[in-house]
Amino acid sequence: MQFKYLSMAHKKADKESWNTKAFTQRKHLVSFLKEIIAQLEKDPIPLEFEYKGKHYKGEGVPISETCSEDVCYEVDVTLNDENPGIIRCAKNGWKMDRMEQGLIDAIGNEIFLYFE
Repeated sequence: MQFKYLSMAHKKADKESWNTKAFTQRKHLVSFLKEIIAQLEKDPIPLEFEYKGKHYKGEGVPISETCSEDVCYEVDVTLNDENPGIIRCAKNGWKMDRMEQGLIDAIGNEIFLYFE
């Protein structure tokens, strides 16, 4: 599962104080944790397909910030007990780093069928 980076506060080199107060830091942390909990509570997308003679099975966890009208445009993918990363729906098709485009298209098709 992929999580985004959280920066609660920082200290400037020429100052002795933090850029945000403790109350604001707690408020940001609570918001961040609620976001993570919402992502974990979403039902994963079941993925199962054949590609080039190999069977793939796993799931995709929708990334809540990218969801609108019951469709999610970014999904954290796990296939055959490995996490290749996040697949994104772009204007010109599905995109994912470090993977063959044909396999990316097969994963994207499964996700598309789920939301259809």
